[in-house]
Amino acid sequence: MSNRARFRGRRLAAVAAMGLVVAGSVLVARPVAHAAPQGEDPVLTGAAVARAGEKVTRREVIDRAKTWLTAHNGGPVPYNQNAHHDGYRADCSGFVSMAWKLDRPGLTTVTLPNVADLIDKNDLRPGDVLMNGGPGTGGDNGHVVIFEKWVDTAKTRYLGIEQAGYPANGTVYREISYPYGGDARFKPYRYRNIVDNRSGAVGTDVSGDGFADVLATTRDGKLWYYPNNIKSPGNNGLPFVSGYSVSFDNSRWHTHQRVVAGDVNGDGRADLLATSSDGTLWLYQNKLSGNDHPFDSAINVGGPNWTEDKFRLVAASDVTGDGYADALAVDADGKLWYFPNNINGSDKKPFGGGVAIGGDWRGFTRIMAADVSGDGYADILATDANGHLWYYVNGIIKNNGIPFTSGADVGSGWNWMNNVVLGDYNGDGRADIVATDPDGKLWFYPNSGAGDNPFPTRVVTPGSDWRGYDRIL
Repeated sequence: MSNRARFRGRRLAAVAAMGLVVAGSVLVARPVAHAAPQGEDPVLTGAAVARAGEKVTRREVIDRAKTWLTAHNGGPVPYNQNAHHDGYRADCSGFVSMAWKLDRPGLTTVTLPNVADLIDKNDLRPGDVLMNGGPGTGGDNGHVVIFEKWVDTAKTRYLGIEQAGYPANGTVYREISYPYGGDARFKPYRYRNIVDNRSGAVGTDVSGDGFADVLATTRDGKLWYYPNNIKSPGNNGLPFVSGYSVSFDNSRWHTHQRVVAGDVNGDGRADLLATSSDGTLWLYQNKLSGNDHPFDSAINVGGPNWTEDKFRLVAASDVTGDGYADALAVDADGKLWYFPNNINGSDKKPFGGGVAIGGDWRGFTRIMAADVSGDGYADILATDANGHLWYYVNGIIKNNGIPFTSGADVGSGWNWMNNVVLGDYNGDGRADIVATDPDGKLWFYPNSGAGDNPFPTRVVTPGSDWRGYDRIL
């Protein structure tokens, strides 16, 4: 009997004898591959592939997959090639079909490659899969697992979500050795209709509609919200016409040394991070509903190392492309620090230990982070004391986990502006700039998409005087 056959026998015996159920655990044992039953492997035509599913973001794939961890009486959906959950087959390929928003009851390991493309290992991102699929992989002969993220910088282990019969009879979230317990038959694939998360590009998207809004604070501590109305008739393609106060009577936004916006909790809407003089880092989660106050209370998520003399400049955006804003900071010695978001960790605090990622950033007067290139990863724009604008493209994939290594000068004259912020204001997937000048005018710089000159033109937003605001976000 082959090792594979013996392993499968142990798996079947364990499932039958124990009904093993594990949810949300990080396991280390290697499961046997499972696919749809034999005889359920039609080959899709080109037309069928085109109709296979709607577009889905990477964050949606991960969020949808994790719902099966608790969807069966508070526990994982049991594995069964002949059963269904919410219309999807309760095996590995049915599970991936659900996460990818494919048609019910789902494709099989034989047919999933018809809606996905082979990719390089180094290009794996949340929502992609590792699969032993294609002809001959029906029944127990194939398997597929959803990739979430790497566990180590060497890219030898990753966190995956799968529907399997062993070691858990159902949905399991666990650490896996690449590609799948060392099984070289597993290859990385990307669904053709998956799209990148927008949080890195969008910036201060308070409403969650995919268009960056503007927040502004007054010198007496009030917070104002300007919804983005760029698509509204009569606005002539300009994003901001009117705003309103979203502060309580006891608002004290002027007591915070720095305030930055980013989607920290991964719900698609911008939250606020603020530092106080004692070095505490505060998180204001977005709870916007209609015209209610979106930021009504603060949570202490760090300190006391966030004092202004420790970290001179702070920004927040999605550096890793996982749908959660990370933090960036420049310390007094000019080092750039990167704080990965770990809000789903046991303590629910997003930013624990940071890592210095090099460079001398002492000459910069401000840093901003959002997805300028449109690739789903936040880049950095920085202005220096001479008014030059520097563009640092995020290279976290090709540079082995180091996102920012070198920058390019892409403009001048920015020291004339009081405030400069970055976000996708026109909804095209690339971050634009809005800036205020000393006369109170708000300028809109749309992103041209040209890497060497991304902001060649500008237009003024009429009708507002922004001199009453000490910062805009």
